[in-house]
Amino acid sequence: MTLSKKRLKQIEVLRDEDIDYSDIPETDEAFWEKAELRMPKPKKGIYLHLDQDLPDWLKG
Repeated sequence: MTLSKKRLKQIEVLRDEDIDYSDIPETDEAFWEKAELRMPKPKKGIYLHLDQDLPDWLKG
């Protein structure tokens, strides 16, 4: 998910006391022992020139 600069700014100024954690389950030591950081792989843009009938067909 990409966040806008405006939304990031709103998150940065949010106080911990104002965060609603009621719908998030608590984690225990066992969870953190198995946790690992996985960063998303960068996406590669591919650009193609297509005849208009192909995108029209795919949309249909």
